[in-house]
Amino acid sequence: MIRKNYLILLVSVCLWQVGKAQFVYRSGVYRTQEEWMKNTPAPLTNFTIVKRPAPVLKRDGGNDFKVTPASAEYSKHSAKRNLWAISRNDSLFVNGWKLHLGNWYIHALTQGRYICLRAGLPASTRLQSELTHEGLYYPAGGFVFMGGRSYSDARFFYVYDVESDQLEILTPARVHVILDDYPDLESAFLKEVTKTIPVMIQYIAALNAFTIAAAK
Repeated sequence: MIRKNYLILLVSVCLWQVGKAQFVYRSGVYRTQEEWMKNTPAPLTNFTIVKRPAPVLKRDGGNDFKVTPASAEYSKHSAKRNLWAISRNDSLFVNGWKLHLGNWYIHALTQGRYICLRAGLPASTRLQSELTHEGLYYPAGGFVFMGGRSYSDARFFYVYDVESDQLEILTPARVHVILDDYPDLESAFLKEVTKTIPVMIQYIAALNAFTIAAAK
C-alpha cells in the first residue's frame, strides 16, 4: 500500500510540475487529418453535441456522441463522415468513422500525442484479434458478447498515436512500449500492482505532459 501510494504521488507530482505545459487542442473544427496533427482547426461554428441514449446505442450501434451542424456551413453528412474532430470548451470529440471505430463521435480521455479513447468495435481484423487475445471480444454468430452486451453497444479502450496515425488497443503491454523512452514513468508503471484502465490512462496523460514540456 505504501509503495502504491508513493507511485501515485510520483505521477501526481510529475503532472503538477508540467501542468502549465498541458496540451489542449484549440477550439475549432478539424476538417482534415493534417489540421488535426498540426493543431490548426478551422473556426468553430455552431454544432450540437449530444450524448446518445443507451437504447439508441443498443439498437443502432455507433459511438457515444452525435454531432449535428446548426448552420449551413457543414452538412449532416459532412459532420458524420468527413470531419476528423471537434474541440470545444477544452473537450475533444473524435470522429470514430475516421479511425474505423464506427459511426459518430468519441470523447477523448486524454489530449496530446497519445489520445485514449473509449469506443465501439474496431473494423480492423488485427485489432479484433488482439481483443480476442485479451479476452475482451468473443465473436459468435456475428455478435460480440462482453459482460452480456451485444456488439452494438460494447465498448473497448484504445490509444491513438496522432503523429504516427497508429491505433492500438490500450493494454499494459502497449503502455509499456509507449513509455519506453521515459524511464521514470516506465519504472513506476511496471511496479503498479494492478494496471487498470484508469491507471493506464493516468500514465498516458503524464507522458503527454512530459512530451509537451520537453518541446518547449
